[in-house]
Amino acid sequence: MYQSLNIIYKILFFSLITLCAKSQIIFLQSNIKGGVCGDGVSYFGKDYLNADTISFSNFVPAGSLIKKAYLFSHRAIYMYNEIPKKDTQLELTYNNNKLIIDSAAIISPMFNCDNSIVSGQSWICGLDVTNYTIQNNNVLIVPNQSWLMVEDPSRDFVYDGFYLLIIYENNLMQNVNVLTILNNKTYYTNMNYAIQNLNPIDNSKDVGLSIWTNNVSNTILGDNRCDFTLSSSSGQFYLGKLDMTIGNFTFNKSLPGSFYYENNNLYGLVDDTPNQFIDSTDALTNIKTFVLNNTNGFTLTSNSETNAGCVAMIEGFFLAYSTPCPTSVSKDTSISICRGQSVQLNSSSGFSNYNWYPKTGLNDSTIANPIANPIQSTNYIAYVKDANGCMHTEHTQLIVHGAPVPDTIAITNAVCGVQEGAITITPNYHNYFYTYSIGTGITTDTSFNNLSAGNYTLTVTDDAGCTYLTNFTINEVNPVNAGFTIQTATSIYTAPLYVHFNNYTSGATNYNWYFPTANASTYNSDYTFTNSGTYTIMLIAYNNTPTCADTASLTITVLPEDTAGIFIPNVFSPNGDGNNDVFEIKIMNATLELVEIYDRWGVQVCNALDLTTTKNANITSYAWTGKSTSGMECSSGTYFYCIKIKPDAKYNNGESKTYTGFISVIR
Repeated sequence: MYQSLNIIYKILFFSLITLCAKSQIIFLQSNIKGGVCGDGVSYFGKDYLNADTISFSNFVPAGSLIKKAYLFSHRAIYMYNEIPKKDTQLELTYNNNKLIIDSAAIISPMFNCDNSIVSGQSWICGLDVTNYTIQNNNVLIVPNQSWLMVEDPSRDFVYDGFYLLIIYENNLMQNVNVLTILNNKTYYTNMNYAIQNLNPIDNSKDVGLSIWTNNVSNTILGDNRCDFTLSSSSGQFYLGKLDMTIGNFTFNKSLPGSFYYENNNLYGLVDDTPNQFIDSTDALTNIKTFVLNNTNGFTLTSNSETNAGCVAMIEGFFLAYSTPCPTSVSKDTSISICRGQSVQLNSSSGFSNYNWYPKTGLNDSTIANPIANPIQSTNYIAYVKDANGCMHTEHTQLIVHGAPVPDTIAITNAVCGVQEGAITITPNYHNYFYTYSIGTGITTDTSFNNLSAGNYTLTVTDDAGCTYLTNFTINEVNPVNAGFTIQTATSIYTAPLYVHFNNYTSGATNYNWYFPTANASTYNSDYTFTNSGTYTIMLIAYNNTPTCADTASLTITVLPEDTAGIFIPNVFSPNGDGNNDVFEIKIMNATLELVEIYDRWGVQVCNALDLTTTKNANITSYAWTGKSTSGMECSSGTYFYCIKIKPDAKYNNGESKTYTGFISVIR
């Protein structure tokens, strides 16, 4: 993805909270017949959280072909209390095209010890925007990142500062050497950068050095600046100071050195001038008088005059110059693999020396075609030298896709009789064009509905072919709860007995009643028992299909018409509401001999003389109104009864029978 750009370009990032330092690395070096231009914005304070529209001042002359264009940025930790939970994507708009920045855009980790600490989550990122870039008037729209963090609190980072670098080819122009150096060094008071392994510099021509910084300020007495010194075999030279907070901390976005270089000449853009010094927001300098001819290295130092350390993120040095090295052709590749897979990296053959960076995940970093098996996305750089010692770089961006594990999986069980089972997948925050399957075809839909009960396998596949598999079960839930009550005109069940069956079943659509000599399919039902006996009445209710059924049953004993018997209730409420106001004893084919009712202290409150009597055919009813023998209303509570009846002579040999129990009075 990242092609050699034929410009010396150095991006240096620092963090105020990291504790370890790593040396800078060359990202790119090669030559091109043509030119280069760069422009961008820098931010101070938290201005980078706001939405912004950036109009780049890059200049590409007519008749030139844009060979390569990169959009660079920096992911900085915003909330330092914890490691960001998600690699959330940031969506940009560049020349009306949507761009996405996330970990797949990492060029190199910066100023980090490891990925297990907060500072390890910062990185330099770069997007290849060659296909979207025009000769001039390139526009980038950056969203309001502060609002994004309100919507997603796990976004404890921001992308701050943007720089557009364009390399153009023109066979009528002179060669320009291209070098890009990335720095993983943690910031501290005095920063020294050894710029080495350069192709030789021709100091008879302009040598352009552009600086890009963010957050330039000094915490001591408002001394808001960063000073730069260049040291080479020619001596030590003070380049000047950069100061973003001019004019009562006005947010200046012109701090990156804006320039173009062609035909051995350096030109400034915006407010930058191509002289020997930097000053305030002028971040461009011509260093040809500070280096010897054919030199291949020098040192840059950044500090403050107070030696207290300038609070700044120095994000870039751009260097463009002429060199005697021949034109070189870089080979760039972008490969997507799944975590755990291996892939062979390929650089151009026929060179005398190869050195790959980083070495992590490589079987051999000194050969042309090593085998790579990294655990995370990595931009591999091959440093290739010819027999004359001229070097260029070749790139393989290896995007490592982890398994596309969903964020959540919600399962809805099936309702028996209705295939309402469902699975709903919430993709993780990457969602690189995921597809889904449960064995019935591949789709981009994240929901599968109308599923019957059973076992399934969900397969999630990303655009790199990486998969995630998980088994899930749709259980069947029966919503039917069957039940019914009976209603009769008499309290003593004697034949013939008419019964009305009240259905209180829920969740069913169909009902089947089963009686001794008949069936019914209505919601409620009726039946007359013409003969004595014990009968079980069954109700089978189901939801759409008979397999989704629930059953309720009730046993009824029907006595012969000439049987002697008694009915004694266990509760009544003598409150005058007309409902269950009396304690009513019903006797069939028998004579009442004794009625005694006692309270809980053993005091008799009722006897047979306190009862009123009614007779209907062979059934006699005896009612107690809840008043004591003295005429006082009995209080609520539990009472004990003793009732004795003597069946008619033809029943039970006419022998008396005693019944005891408890009756509750409720007022």
